[in-house]
Parts: sequence; C-alpha cells; structure tokens
Amino acid sequence: MHYTQEEKKEKIKSVKDWQEKRPNFSRSKLSEATGVPYSILLRWDNEGLIKLPDKKPTTSGTTPWGNLKA
Repeated sequence: MHYTQEEKKEKIKSVKDWQEKRPNFSRSKLSEATGVPYSILLRWDNEGLIKLPDKKPTTSGTTPWGNLKA
C-alpha cells in the first residue's frame, strides 16, 4: 500500500494520537484503530517515524482449544 506524502503524514499523526490516548494498545489493535496495515506500522517503526510498543507475549496453550486432550 502506497500513501502520498500528505496521507502518510496524516496516518502517522493518527497513530501518534492513538498512542497518546491509549498507551497500552497492542500493535494489532493500533493497526485496526488507525486503519494502517501492521506491516506498514513495522516499516515506519524501523524508519524511526513512530515508536511501536513492545510486543506482548503470546498466551498460546491457554485457550480452550489448547486445553483439549485427545
């Protein structure tokens, strides 16, 4: 997905605004809330345009599907 310079600035501002309002948002929730694909957020983080929160540990195995025994 390619954004024009104006769209990119607008999206970055939106991401930063959401981070101010909701500092505990996960990366995926931030992507959903702003409408910016997760891969783009990662790229912008690598470029230093935004600072993404640290990755939250996954809790695989704690879901009901993970507790089923064969």
